[in-house]
Amino acid sequence: MLVFAHGGAFVAGSLQSHDRLCRELAISTGRMVVAVNYRLAPEFPAPAAVEDVAAVMRALHREAAADGISLDVALGGDSAGATLALLAALRLHQAAPELVPSALWLICPNVDLTGRMARESDCAEGWGLSAAAMSHCLRLWAGAEAVSLTDSCAELLGALCGGEHPPRVLVATAGLDPLEAEGHRLAAALGVTPLHFPGLVHGFVQLGDVSPACATATREVVAWDGLRARGYPISSVMRPSTK
Repeated sequence: MLVFAHGGAFVAGSLQSHDRLCRELAISTGRMVVAVNYRLAPEFPAPAAVEDVAAVMRALHREAAADGISLDVALGGDSAGATLALLAALRLHQAAPELVPSALWLICPNVDLTGRMARESDCAEGWGLSAAAMSHCLRLWAGAEAVSLTDSCAELLGALCGGEHPPRVLVATAGLDPLEAEGHRLAAALGVTPLHFPGLVHGFVQLGDVSPACATATREVVAWDGLRARGYPISSVMRPSTK
């Protein structure tokens, strides 16, 4: 399975907004995709959304264990969803290491929850995602917890990836994204080379309908081998109706 958290700056997005991407993930990877309808800010500030993603991971493993099934569960998301996936993985690592996902699929993640790195980016304004708007959403979601949440990521990443069975990791970044530097810092902390698209903007995985370049890049990140379900030929996956 792949547990997927949608983007939307922690205040927007839904199961519907990312339905097409989830379908593409299921078709390309052979995994069952479980999209999380997590609670949004400002009504539900941090860590509510992180708790929701972690709760889904726990529930899947609990129900599988009751049926005698061993799961291979990956965890991922785009933008804010990538951040939630990472924070949920860190939370599981602390409380239940056996539930740490087998893979992390992190697209344009936001890991400085204070917003400082985005505001200092050369692409802070004028490229779709505004660093000022992102900072506003971060205040609504993280509030006074922004610094501690950011620090907890830095402190626990080494432990997460230095464990007995570290997850496979994809970090994808876009060159015209105020979050680009954050993605590269995260990739360095995880010890992986980011999959970088220098000419694309934040949220490119949702822009395939209007940009052939975004469509090509999306196919590349979706086809990442770390998500490929082992032992299940992709050709056997039924494609959804286009109606």
